[in-house]
Amino acid sequence: MFEALLAEWQLSPAGAPIVTATGALLPVLRNGRPAMLKRFTDPEEAIGAALLKWWDGDRAARILAEADNAILMERATGSVSLTALSLSDEDDRACRQICATAARLHAHRPAPLPALTPLDRYFRALLEATPGEHPFLDRASDEARRLLDEPRDLRPLHGDLHHGNILDFGDRGFLAIDPKGLYGERAFDFANVFCNPDIDVPDAVIARDQSRFDRRLDIIAAAADLDRTRLLRWTIAWCGLSAVWFLRDDDIRADIPLTVGKLALERLAED
Repeated sequence: MFEALLAEWQLSPAGAPIVTATGALLPVLRNGRPAMLKRFTDPEEAIGAALLKWWDGDRAARILAEADNAILMERATGSVSLTALSLSDEDDRACRQICATAARLHAHRPAPLPALTPLDRYFRALLEATPGEHPFLDRASDEARRLLDEPRDLRPLHGDLHHGNILDFGDRGFLAIDPKGLYGERAFDFANVFCNPDIDVPDAVIARDQSRFDRRLDIIAAAADLDRTRLLRWTIAWCGLSAVWFLRDDDIRADIPLTVGKLALERLAED
């Protein structure tokens, strides 16, 4: 999978391949400097790569070279993990860092935008879910439809912005990786934060803790200058979509977005 590009771009392997559901990554050295070689088999990955290129290294990993279904990008080598911060009672700091990164990703830029996936298409699995299968999913689908019918503050969106996709790049600071390449309401990009790091670390009960949820809601609404009610509604919609995907795969982690979504519903009823 990598041999031809290793030769063409004069790269040296610097670790074992990392195989994912949509491709594979290989840590490499380029002229003695760390980089990450990524090949993808899913066409949606190409959309994310196009957005990564559009950001041009501004709070996102910089693309160093590209070919059909492959990119070479900066590799994170810093020692600070936002997931580890959350697990060690520094979740406030992690949330603020995510918001600071998102602020730059959502900033206006003069370059023409690449073709991105609109949110209404991204939400198709939830919008087309069979009514009556689960009361929360019905409510989440209703919220998604209403939000998508009356969008606000449209921006290019990372689409998977959370603790595990913002990494420490040393002198370059914290940078985003692995965008989905979406386009829609800015508030949506913060909803996934509320389900993490529990999705990646299911034994953690940070996202599902009621007091932590409330603290995150206050921090993110203030730091990202978002309407609290709108943020709760997008969180409900996102939790529904995430749960549908997990339920399709019989993945027990469906309980995480279902629990977080119910917390958001409770807070929405109080507002």
